[in-house]
Amino acid sequence: MSNSQNAREAALKILHKMRDGAYINAAVKEGLHQSMKTEDKALATQLVYGVVSNRTQLDYHISKFSKIPLRKISPWISDILRMGFYQLYFLDKIPVSATVNESVKLAKRYGHSASAGFVNGVLRRGAKDGMPPLPDDLSVVYSHPQWLVDMWISEYGEETTKKMLEANNQPPQSYVRVNTLKASAQQIATSLNGEVVDDLLVKVSSLGGIENSNEYKDGLITVQGRASAQAVKALGPTKGSLALDLCSAPGGKATLMAQMMEKQGEIIACDIYEHKLDIISKNAQRLGIDIIKTKLWDAQTLMKEYKGKADFVLADVPCSGLGTIRKKPDIRWDKQSEDIESLCKVQKNILNTASKYLKKGGRLVYSTCTVSRRENSLMIEEFLKGNSDFRLEYEKQYFPFEEGYDGFYIGVLLCKE
Repeated sequence: MSNSQNAREAALKILHKMRDGAYINAAVKEGLHQSMKTEDKALATQLVYGVVSNRTQLDYHISKFSKIPLRKISPWISDILRMGFYQLYFLDKIPVSATVNESVKLAKRYGHSASAGFVNGVLRRGAKDGMPPLPDDLSVVYSHPQWLVDMWISEYGEETTKKMLEANNQPPQSYVRVNTLKASAQQIATSLNGEVVDDLLVKVSSLGGIENSNEYKDGLITVQGRASAQAVKALGPTKGSLALDLCSAPGGKATLMAQMMEKQGEIIACDIYEHKLDIISKNAQRLGIDIIKTKLWDAQTLMKEYKGKADFVLADVPCSGLGTIRKKPDIRWDKQSEDIESLCKVQKNILNTASKYLKKGGRLVYSTCTVSRRENSLMIEEFLKGNSDFRLEYEKQYFPFEEGYDGFYIGVLLCKE
């Protein structure tokens, strides 16, 4: 078996595993064999992410060159065709002959002789005629589900939606957060050959292998996105205060809170899963932080011992995750409009509960990693209507087309004196 065949076969198996419900990041990690060459791992990864990110458009191309409707093509063969058209129309360094021949070999292995002839004919026609003109349909052009395109157009307008859709199909940028208790951003940028963003963040070329670096092992850095760090900055916890982080895992925000508090005060980090609390504790230990106490707790339920006691509360609530499509391209296909409705009920419960922890003059940040008004600005609007003792100090919706940011929302609420 040739190396390129090995890479393509690995990609095909990963795509098949995703049909059974596996998430893309985990499926890719598990599906790349240690024995594979670096360039084969890179090609397999590129094929998987490319097919998932461009699925609707690839299916459109298949429909133009196949006499058999996609719904009647077996899952193995349809994924082979998707990979084939992705190579033909999106990658310019792979010869047409290699794309067609390797696809036919896969079709023989995962179909039968008629399947191989079918794949050969469809891809050869696609290569000969070239990419057909795309329809005037954002869902097809940018490969996002129609309900999501419609929702974003209604909430943010067509121009912003197009910019979002385009950005979602670009590779994500990678950042590490500097543990300012041990190092400076300039030191880390120099040692990792990165670029200083601000006093906390350094942009790096890749996060691959970052956990094996000395900087990570020695607790000088941790992985955190730019928008996520902004949520903690907006909270602004101070030395000697009591802060609650209600949906804490994996602990990036809690450990940043501890940095800003200069390890003076107390942070209660909650999560509903025991194993996630272990991750928070290990991260805190690695970073040399000892003011975080973990608590197994559902953020929708009030911890009576903290009612009216907290100076700062962070509620980074469970959400649809639609701001993270660049990192998790499969999330666009996994979510439905109804999911947002059920999430909104949980978010509302958490926000109402979170507000009860604050002292007078206390500060609450409500944040999500999504772009959805129902989960974000409308949630805050509704809360303020029923809670006259709070006021909105600041809110910001980040979009994925903004330099270095995921889609992310931050709302800062103050408990009136």
